[in-house]
Order: sequence, then structure tokens, then C-alpha cells
Amino acid sequence: MNIVIGFILFFTGALFTSFYELVASRLPKKESISGKSECPHCHHSLRLIDVFPLVGYLFNLGKCHYCKKPIPFQHFIVELIGGGFFLYAYLSYSFTTTFFVFIILYSVLFLSSLFDISHRIVYDFVWLIGTVLLIIIRLIESNIFPYLLSAGVLFGSLLILAMIGKLIFKKDALGGGDIKLYFFIGFVIPLASGFLSIIFASFFGMIYGLLKKDKLNHEIPFVPFIALGVLIAFLFGESLIEWYVSLLGGY
Repeated sequence: MNIVIGFILFFTGALFTSFYELVASRLPKKESISGKSECPHCHHSLRLIDVFPLVGYLFNLGKCHYCKKPIPFQHFIVELIGGGFFLYAYLSYSFTTTFFVFIILYSVLFLSSLFDISHRIVYDFVWLIGTVLLIIIRLIESNIFPYLLSAGVLFGSLLILAMIGKLIFKKDALGGGDIKLYFFIGFVIPLASGFLSIIFASFFGMIYGLLKKDKLNHEIPFVPFIALGVLIAFLFGESLIEWYVSLLGGY
């Protein structure tokens, strides 16, 4: 039975991920997300089997059924990763509240990352919906106050940092969308893990910036690095903090 549930959740994750890709590609262009999918090359409406996550790509051998143009392999990989996240959540947390927190976290950060990468924008409705759902979960757990504190301090700290950065550099040092996203993140991870995620996100963003140093005016999409930092903090934050504290205790 667990194998069947895991299999269903894996394809559910792939399906959700495919839908998030569709939303991220259509919404900024003010296109309906309910319309039929079509090939970007020949614009032929796709069949049900064509849009079925993972299976459609394999069934058509990575090409459009009609014009035979190749389908970007990244779609298959992203759907595979999305299914893996859902399966991991089930295997690690079963159907506890942590399972739903992880799914909400993945959904908000993945969709926000897609928007940031393609259009350099963070839509408020994405993190707002996620925040409302997380508040409900924390209320059910009777554990709202630590996360409310985390959300408020993380949001406030980044807002102050952004204001100071703007005064020093005379331009936005941190995007408003990134700051607001951390209000949502505060309801996912405790305060200490939240600051740890900022450190990781800044580190990964710095590495990316150094690799792109030939494009000094290039605007960096920071949400993907936030997502990576938060994921590390969510999975390993407490262990990393305990390890660091133990090192300090050794001196």
C-alpha cells in the first residue's frame, strides 16, 4: 500500500510542477491558465498524453507529436525533481503537518523562483496563499507564536538591511519581493534556521555573481538562491546549528 501511495504522490508532484511551469509562463503574459496547452513551435493543441507529466515526454521520445520539434529536456528533469520532492516528503514525514508544510514550501519557492528567473518578479498572491495555509497549520499545531516571531523578525531585519543598503549604494540592495517572501518563510522554519538560510542564500548568490562578473549590470534572480538556502535550513538547519554550538563549546 505504501508503494502505491508513494507512486501516486510522485506523479502528483510531477503534475503540480508541470502546472507551476504553465502558470509561470502564462501569467506574466496575461494568458489564461485554463486554456489548452499547445506546442510553442507549431502551436498545435496537445493531446492529453502529450501533457501528462514525464509519460508524455517519454511517449513522444522528447519531440512534439505533430511537428517533431524537440521538447526541452529541462521540463522532464524539473517534473522528475518535483515528483521526487513529493515522494521525499511522504517517505520522511508521512501525512503529518510537516508533510504539508514541506509541500507548501516547495510549491511557493518553486513557483516564485520560476517567476523571478523568467520575469524578475515575485507575485504576492503566491506567498500570501502559502502564508495563510501555514498559519492554519501552525494554529492546528497550537504552535503559532514562535513562527509569528520568526516571520516578523526575518521580515523586519531584511527590510532594515535593504533600507541601509539603499542609503549606502544609492540603489535597491535587496528586492521587495525577496523581503516579503521571508515573511512566508518565517512560518516554515524557526528564527535561527531563518537566519541560517539567509547566510546560505547570500553565499550561493555571491558565487553566482562572481561567475557573472563580466556582466556587472546583470540583475541576479535571488529567489532561487533563497529557495536553496531555505531548503538546506529546513532539512539540516537544527543539526548544523547544534554542530556549530558544540564547536563553540569546545573552546
